Amino acid sequence: MSEELKPCPFCGSNIVLTGGKEYGIAVFCKNCFSDGPVEDSDAEAITAWNTRTPSEGYNEGDGGK
Repeated sequence: MSEELKPCPFCGSNIVLTGGKEYGIAVFCKNCFSDGPVEDSDAEAITAWNTRTPSEGYNEGDGGK
């Protein structure tokens, strides 16, 4: 069973999805456009998203406020 996605650590939105990038899978927020680390599988991407903090890879230019 897959781990449940936590809300976005930047804006708190629950509109977060996993999606493919040309080089792997990542979780992204449809509200502030933040994205998580790129991983090899949905499960790894979800775990990485759920354990990250707002200071990891945060880029205000990506739409986060």
